[in-house]
Amino acid sequence: MAQTAFFLADVLRGNIAAGSGFTTELPASNVSDDSPGIQAKQLEGLSYTGTFETGSSNKWIDIDEGAGEVGVAMPSQQWTQGPAQIAAALQSELNNAVGLADTYTVTWLNGVFAIGSSGTFAILWKTGSHGSDNSANNIGEELGFDTSADTGTAGSHTGTEKRYSTGTSLVFDLGTATEIHGIAWYAEGGDDGATVDYDDVVFYVDTSLRGFTRDAWIDASSTAITLSARPSTEAANMIQTGFQDPDTATARRWAFVSWRHFDESSDHRIGLCKAAKATYDTTNARTIGPLQGHQPADTGEARNVGNYYPPPGTIRWQATLPFIEWEVASWREVFESLIEHGKRTAMLWVEDFATLKANGAAAKLASVKAGTTLWAVVQDTSGGDATGQQDLYRTSRAMIEQLP
Repeated sequence: MAQTAFFLADVLRGNIAAGSGFTTELPASNVSDDSPGIQAKQLEGLSYTGTFETGSSNKWIDIDEGAGEVGVAMPSQQWTQGPAQIAAALQSELNNAVGLADTYTVTWLNGVFAIGSSGTFAILWKTGSHGSDNSANNIGEELGFDTSADTGTAGSHTGTEKRYSTGTSLVFDLGTATEIHGIAWYAEGGDDGATVDYDDVVFYVDTSLRGFTRDAWIDASSTAITLSARPSTEAANMIQTGFQDPDTATARRWAFVSWRHFDESSDHRIGLCKAAKATYDTTNARTIGPLQGHQPADTGEARNVGNYYPPPGTIRWQATLPFIEWEVASWREVFESLIEHGKRTAMLWVEDFATLKANGAAAKLASVKAGTTLWAVVQDTSGGDATGQQDLYRTSRAMIEQLP
């Protein structure tokens, strides 16, 4: 038995203040839809589309033309006009750097960045002051270079991986200071055949708008909520979640979600970006009974003699949640709120909120895999039966089904 919680009213809905750049066909506003299949697509794939970020964690490049290391810093900002824009900016910084004698060109072609010079030079991705052996805040991974080793000395150096964009983000203005206890996130991508990096997603909240890059929110010491990893094998339930303890969460007006994807894909889409306060029994700390009918169900028709070629269905988790002899005050706090939320609006449900809010990403991932964390819709409710002395208790059930 576990202390169940529901995350009902999405506080992000309709409150997008800015974004990293999305297509007109699949705009950022699509994340306000409850259906994970209604998605917002990052604008990327061309030299002038795609978003990159440079900041305190990744803005340096260490160059050696033969006379020793020269560190060159990029501005701290979000680059929303594609690889050509960040390439031109890096080229300008290199050609204006004190201590470098050669003339540099930075290009991007078919997804790959290249840095060339009128002379010869090495890039100290590993041993430089900002290399992976030291402060590790160089721009190499952003541009698709291997930072595990320095380059040799040559007239040009080419990235080992393609890059079309590295950051998908959204800024939300909630209007007033609002607590956030639970976050539901779902992303898709890789329709171009490339593997997508799904696991680096962080949600930030703060009293002020801190900027449009992850480093800007980190540098401002904003409250960070790191989301769980995306399940790699549970195709029926692929959401990622993050939680704050309601006892310690502080109300904030601004929110920023940052998905950093250092991969070779030109296809990154957001299907869910939801945040809400937790609805659970704060009066008597009541728990639900054992789940009933908890299973991933095939919603398609069965093949039979009258239906040789039934259309395929989808696999969806289902569960019936028993509220057994809850005190009336607790029942109203939770079950009535669930009824009022309705059958046409989705929600985040977790079976054991006490465990998830107190433990790390592994527990959150395990709960998603087990189907005890779901993006779901109430299908039916029953009961409300009065029991106990003077009818002080209520017994009810709620049947929920995942919205994939």
